[in-house]
Amino acid sequence: MNYLIQFVKYAIGLFYLVGGPLIHAYFMTQQRALYSMLADQAWPLYQTLWNNLVLPNLMPLVVLLVIFEMAAGWLMVSRRPQRAQLGQLAGLIFNLLLIPFWFFYGLPNLLLVLAHGGLLFWERFESPTER
Repeated sequence: MNYLIQFVKYAIGLFYLVGGPLIHAYFMTQQRALYSMLADQAWPLYQTLWNNLVLPNLMPLVVLLVIFEMAAGWLMVSRRPQRAQLGQLAGLIFNLLLIPFWFFYGLPNLLLVLAHGGLLFWERFESPTER
């Protein structure tokens, strides 16, 4: 079971560290219009914030998002439990905040919240790495 947990930890961490930034680089250069459609199914408050705050400032906010994702991913794959816990907590909160966008009914974000929560618990109480 330990190997499965380690695999999930590194898969999610590497996705934040590399995958997310590459996706945003692709969207910003090739499919920028997709960002304008992200809030179409979101809760009304999120639609208002997205359309009035995020879209007019898209480039700097995407850069900040990429920095956040890379930092969270780097923390998630850390061998130091405290850093890994911080990364998992950041991912958990980030995905909780994404649920109101209602991507595929919020299921991917809810599953990631559960994964981050499980990994946070594991890092806190079960991790065999140095303490």
